[in-house]
Amino acid sequence: METIYLNRDNLMDWQEKAKPSVVALGFFDGIHLGHREVIKTAAQIAKRNKLPLSVMSFFPHPKTVISNGKKQVSYLIPLSKKEERFRDLGVDTFYLVEFDKQFSSLLPVEFVSQYLLNLGVVHVVAGFDFSYGYMGTGHIDRLKSDSYGRIGVTKVEKMEYKGEKISSTCIRERLQSGNIEELPFLLGRPYN
Repeated sequence: METIYLNRDNLMDWQEKAKPSVVALGFFDGIHLGHREVIKTAAQIAKRNKLPLSVMSFFPHPKTVISNGKKQVSYLIPLSKKEERFRDLGVDTFYLVEFDKQFSSLLPVEFVSQYLLNLGVVHVVAGFDFSYGYMGTGHIDRLKSDSYGRIGVTKVEKMEYKGEKISSTCIRERLQSGNIEELPFLLGRPYN
């Protein structure tokens, strides 16, 4: 697996090298069962279309940047473990996008154009609540129109445990409260 750290300075170089691919979009902190479903779905589409599988994530956490550092997020896994898990899931390319103020101000169509279309993405898979672009105004249901119909889109529906959405936030809350016995049901593996 190749890890590519994307930022404003090198984006054009990577756009020039880009080849068609299927991409799973998300922050993927913890790579819980919902994240794994997104990546597994993208892998199936990539295999069916004989295309490489990419994952695009962002760093630091958008909440930290948008709040001007007032809101800090405790990451569930370090980047090295995230890379290891992506590799185990069959990911060919891991794009890690620098999330800064300038990136957060991109309009949804600008994000789709610069970071998806110009990187060769032909199909996107994301969770039902994935958002992008300025103030998160872009969402998975409008991605196809933001790409002018050039990108196929698959939305993965919400995964729940005991009626609650499986999310990195609910995992963090359980960790903070010491309620670790439910973590394997959210992560699909023991937490370590």
